[in-house]
Amino acid sequence: MKSFLFFIFYFLLFSGLGFSGSVYKLNPNARIITLDMKMVCNGDKCVMPFSKDFDLKEGDILVSTVGEGYIKKIGSVKKNKYEYEILTEPATIEEAFESLKFDFRNELNPKDVVKFTKEVEGVEILNSKAEAKEFSIKLNDVVIHDFDNNPKTTDDRIVLNGVLNFDSYMDLDMEVENSELKAFSFKNRLVQKSDFKLNISSHVNIPISFGKSIKLCEYKMAPVTVGPVVFTPIFSVILGITVSAKGELSLNAGQKLDYLGGVVYSNGKWEEVSELKDKSFLGGVGFIGAKTFVKAYIGPKFLINLYDTLGPYINGFAYARLNGDLHIKPNSFLWELYGGLEANAGVNLKILSYFQKDFNKNLIDYSILIKSGVFQKNNKSVYDIENREIKLLSPSIINNFEKGF
Repeated sequence: MKSFLFFIFYFLLFSGLGFSGSVYKLNPNARIITLDMKMVCNGDKCVMPFSKDFDLKEGDILVSTVGEGYIKKIGSVKKNKYEYEILTEPATIEEAFESLKFDFRNELNPKDVVKFTKEVEGVEILNSKAEAKEFSIKLNDVVIHDFDNNPKTTDDRIVLNGVLNFDSYMDLDMEVENSELKAFSFKNRLVQKSDFKLNISSHVNIPISFGKSIKLCEYKMAPVTVGPVVFTPIFSVILGITVSAKGELSLNAGQKLDYLGGVVYSNGKWEEVSELKDKSFLGGVGFIGAKTFVKAYIGPKFLINLYDTLGPYINGFAYARLNGDLHIKPNSFLWELYGGLEANAGVNLKILSYFQKDFNKNLIDYSILIKSGVFQKNNKSVYDIENREIKLLSPSIINNFEKGF
């Protein structure tokens, strides 16, 4: 029977079919706040029209399913002829529920995005149409770093162009018994396709390793309400680079990844979930200069706000890593290009009394050699990508993939 239920769970998660449900019992002092009660909160201060049919007192727990939701404890309350004046303080899910069993499994969809924020210039959203099923952005000359901070000079920059497509299938589960957390699970299946071209200009000299991380954009989804539970998926696309190089460098890389990651808590123990189901990498380099190291990564970071409170997160960053060294005899530059995936997960759930400290876990750091080669001194020829590898990527990626430098 357990094997059958396990099969059904993964069939629903991986087939893209949605499922959600909840069963719960409130603690005696907990109150559900609905839209028609017209309670308005600003920070820890709330007001609500007075009703003879709804009594509030100090110590009561308020569970709101309005908007992004909240759980608050009443620290003090005054009532007059017209309204309640309430001061609140933070509360936890265990204080609100005697028992709760909550399950949600579904694919995140672009049509559910309520806010898209572009954090840097050069980021373009490609699939704003309601019928789009995957998230897609294009990077047009995104400046990762300008060493003299002068927009009029372009020969001292690190610049990225490319396309990123991804799908996300989310699984969020929680169980409370006798006002105590018994189980918590957050998993995400990421299917990512990306290609990018990184250029480091010819006058750049970076003798000491330089690193930078940038949030390119952020998607905020509509709040999801399942019974008394409210959560809001939010995810950002993150770009990062670590580089030590001198001279001109061009790096072209493409990845296709199918990855499942997450964290699971059950009866006092944590376990990580990590499975790299499918992977394809390709790339090439063009280089003039001396010894170099470059690692560039890109990908989404998924975050769940539970009752408008910071919750669990998972990220999956596809990366390309270049190692190169100059040899005097013979005068040549030897290079190796690797592709890989780094994924991490963690929780910061102050809305659960169990989590008084943050928890995070490195899920995977996978890499594989894509290409290697030799440049003779003063040879600027390009190492071309083989056509047989291009077919690994989808047509939309191929159309944006540049084969040369």
